[in-house]
Amino acid sequence: MTLQAPLSPELPPSIQMGDSPKIFRRIQEHSCTAAIWRRQALPSFQTWINALQPSQLPVARLILRPHAVCEAIGYTCDLAGTPAGPKRTMLAEDIAALAQIFASVTEAAHLRLRLSVLSPDSPAEDALEGSPVRLVCTYRGAGTEYGFGIQDVARSVPVSSVLMTRPCDTERQFWHRDPPVERVTDTRLQLTLDAVSEREAAPKTVH
Repeated sequence: MTLQAPLSPELPPSIQMGDSPKIFRRIQEHSCTAAIWRRQALPSFQTWINALQPSQLPVARLILRPHAVCEAIGYTCDLAGTPAGPKRTMLAEDIAALAQIFASVTEAAHLRLRLSVLSPDSPAEDALEGSPVRLVCTYRGAGTEYGFGIQDVARSVPVSSVLMTRPCDTERQFWHRDPPVERVTDTRLQLTLDAVSEREAAPKTVH
């Protein structure tokens, strides 16, 4: 699915970056606010997903167990009319793999999965909203932005790279958000995963 992404500008010590999902182990450390798995999609996959019409991009808002993710994404692709084939399978399997990684790190039995299609005029999230335990990956379009406090310059997570965040102390004021409208030129496809408690999951889980 992926190749190594280009090097990024120097990051603060509380953000860890690596070239494999092992970097997410650092998220359990008190000193680590966020971890980024630096990767690139294969060119053939990126060309395929960028060429899809926005109406063909899958949309999902589900609470489910990690093992059910691949099948669920296949179903949402059917609903959206995402063309069947190796690239669609690659997308579903990658999302399922990220769900398994996230569940392993967070020890979550249930996940809230959101696959969002965001047009250039979609409103951005509040830049100052504190991040819960969350995984974000943009498969198409401008990547998620992040930073610290009101005055910090926004940094961008490259497309296909994966951001994982956890609650941080008030002093750090870490935030992440959708990129502002002026920096978005194409429809985005973004995956967001959150850990869900047993109580919240019970009546809504897709098995």
